[in-house]
Amino acid sequence: MAPLLDIQDLRTEIRLRRATVHAIDGVSLSVAPGECLGIVGESGSGKTMTALSIMRLLPGGGEVVGGRIVVDGTDVASLSEAGMEDVRGNLIGMIFQDPLTSLNPTMSIGDQIAESVRLHRGASKSAALERAVEVLGLVGMPRPAERVSQYPHQLSGGMRQRVMIAMALANEPKLLIADEPTTALDVTIQKQILELIDSLRRRLGMSVILVTHDLGVIAGTADRVAVMYAGRIVETGTTEALFANPRHPYTEALFEALPERAVLVAEGSGVVGGRAGRRLYNIPGQPPDLTSPPHGCKFAARCRYVREECRQTEPALTVSGGSHAYRCFFPVGRDGDLGVPAHDLEALQIASDSQDGSLENQGEMLQDQKPHVQRLDDQSRKARGSDGGLGGYFRRRSSGSSDEISPETSASPEAGEVVGDRVSDPQSLRNGTGTPAGAGTALGSGTAVGSGAAVGSGSGAGSAAAGSAAAGSAAAGSGAAGTDGAGAGAGTGAGAAGVAVSGNGAAPGTSGTPGDALLVISHLVKNFTVTAGAVMQRRVGEVSAVADVSFQIATGSTFGLVGESGCGKTTVGRLIVGLEKPTAGSIVLGGRDLASLPWRERRRQARLVQMMFQDSYASMDPRMRVGTILREPMIIQRDGSRASQAKRVSAMLEEVGLPDAAAERYPHEFSGGQRQRLGLARALMLRPSMIVADEPVSALDVSIQAQILNLMLDLQREHGLTYMFISHDLSVVRYMADVIGVMYLGKLVEVGPADSVYSNPVHPYTRGLIDTVPVADPVLERAKENQGVRGEIPSAVAPPSGCRFRTRCPRAQDLCAAEEPPLRPFSADGHLGACHFPLAEPDPGL
Repeated sequence: MAPLLDIQDLRTEIRLRRATVHAIDGVSLSVAPGECLGIVGESGSGKTMTALSIMRLLPGGGEVVGGRIVVDGTDVASLSEAGMEDVRGNLIGMIFQDPLTSLNPTMSIGDQIAESVRLHRGASKSAALERAVEVLGLVGMPRPAERVSQYPHQLSGGMRQRVMIAMALANEPKLLIADEPTTALDVTIQKQILELIDSLRRRLGMSVILVTHDLGVIAGTADRVAVMYAGRIVETGTTEALFANPRHPYTEALFEALPERAVLVAEGSGVVGGRAGRRLYNIPGQPPDLTSPPHGCKFAARCRYVREECRQTEPALTVSGGSHAYRCFFPVGRDGDLGVPAHDLEALQIASDSQDGSLENQGEMLQDQKPHVQRLDDQSRKARGSDGGLGGYFRRRSSGSSDEISPETSASPEAGEVVGDRVSDPQSLRNGTGTPAGAGTALGSGTAVGSGAAVGSGSGAGSAAAGSAAAGSAAAGSGAAGTDGAGAGAGTGAGAAGVAVSGNGAAPGTSGTPGDALLVISHLVKNFTVTAGAVMQRRVGEVSAVADVSFQIATGSTFGLVGESGCGKTTVGRLIVGLEKPTAGSIVLGGRDLASLPWRERRRQARLVQMMFQDSYASMDPRMRVGTILREPMIIQRDGSRASQAKRVSAMLEEVGLPDAAAERYPHEFSGGQRQRLGLARALMLRPSMIVADEPVSALDVSIQAQILNLMLDLQREHGLTYMFISHDLSVVRYMADVIGVMYLGKLVEVGPADSVYSNPVHPYTRGLIDTVPVADPVLERAKENQGVRGEIPSAVAPPSGCRFRTRCPRAQDLCAAEEPPLRPFSADGHLGACHFPLAEPDPGL
């Protein structure tokens, strides 16, 4: 069967005033009728530019300069603009990344959908509006006849995305391009949108191109995958083959940066995720400057297995096992035909002195010998998920402690360097036997308890495992020391109205000791008044944003707060930092009730708890330089002289991995990951005891997300910070948090130790959220039996009586409507749940 879309040697350039960006460089791909192709990669890899090239909607200066784009027999690359107007919306439909900015705020929903029908089909206004109602019903919009008269700002994020899908489908295109269609949505809405696109594809026989940086989204939706890097496809194949056996080092690195992979690594130690000292793998450096692309392999400067040949010659796409192709001289994984390692790791040993010299800008090597990294070659699927190599690259500081190399400024780490939180003997890794991981030089100068063995200054040990290396982490177990020999392990204890769990350790000089409650929230309530009338405003109701919430957070720990958009997570965070005033309840931080303090005193106490905002760019004044932005909190608090403030700014920039020169730049001059580092730096300027991190990585791709999460864990261990980590992504929260609290419509419905809540949830809502999170494994994702949380969240103006989740709960009975369930204990470790008909019964004696 002929492909619906056939792209051959596509080349797209964007001409700037002083340079030309080679955005797409020789991309070839095809999509069969009814097939879904997923395109993944980091920001800037060329995913969206490929989609815009197909649509011929390139930014100013952009032009397709070579290749063919054949859609249903028509080469759209050679069409005039008038010819493309007939193709867009008719033959090809597109769902854009941000529906709020893509929709016209001055036009009703119905008029925007009807517009394309009238233009392409010549329909009358009434017929076009009827078609708008029809397609809104097709995409599952509630009460579509009413929605056509509404405006974009009156709809939720999920509804706006449904409108975008309806607009793309209005003229029944044969090819649908979805560009990051679920990026800013919570997991429940994301699942609904993905299921909608997939069901429409099957029902209408469309082909779909799904552009995303989320590997979990690809796993459950796409038939085939193309991995892009620096404007090129570096690996492509069926979803099952590529996920089971990635061949390109870049693809492998994307998988190793996933929080769920680090959680699998840590589970064997009994401590989950970042609390076990497990670091996510950082892809060092940045993608190349495409105004002057490097010679040879475009990924060579960031590849841990690079050889000189990679820098000199660019590899061609090599086909392995049928349709699985990759662009690498020394592929990772297993050969698709022979089932053996693709190459011997000994071939990757680099002995040139110039390689050592290239690292001098980042710091010294941890040891003279450069051991190899554990490969995934001979591992089963389960073992691969718990493989090492999940850490970052480290440099030695004068104190002897380990620190992350800033990925924005680091040069290429060489093959065989220390990668991850352990060092392994290369020979044992090649043959799968012998000395286990952890037999090299330890990171840090203190004593740490590993998996049955101690790691001291200058030596390490771990437990042997046939065919794979076990964790030799220097931060697992109680009393572990990972940085400067100071730290505290993970212990668990029950606390009143919540859980107190000691976290990654408090540094000397911080208030409180690990395990003590730093923050105690009691019966917190926040209602927002709803008014009507432009001149004579009158009160017509209240939004119950936070309703009688109680929990506590231990010093040095991380409390993860999860839930859908609109559940009250961010409101709780804003109440804690003082951006909102509570209607009732207490917020006790360090023994003082912040909610009852006078305004001036509350402002002075603001230095104790700071906030890391979701949109770091929007939270910074674009007219101010970074140095001034970072100094501003100290100026407000009258903290130090101008000279001492400047010194503090310089030191903080270094701590978050940015150069001194960053102080003279403006926020728009930084990448998304760098701006999030600046947001963290600003929150730390006043040396707070606690940071409220509101969705700090929700809009970042997986590699930048790993950098930020690793940095947050490093700073927590160094400064004894306490975090409240707000997110809708349970996999990220599970990696970061000691304790997880689950909120629904202003209520805390479940709270407890992270591994207990995730592995044994008692509330149906928690179970639904877990089932909704996409998993980067096609077999597991498509085998899911539970559908997750269904339906729309009710209005907080008139929440349901009794249990607020009952309108969406599959276990709801009459009692749920009549009586609100109390938050009661289910286990001795402080696992609490609020449900009349829980998924598990309380432990005996509770």
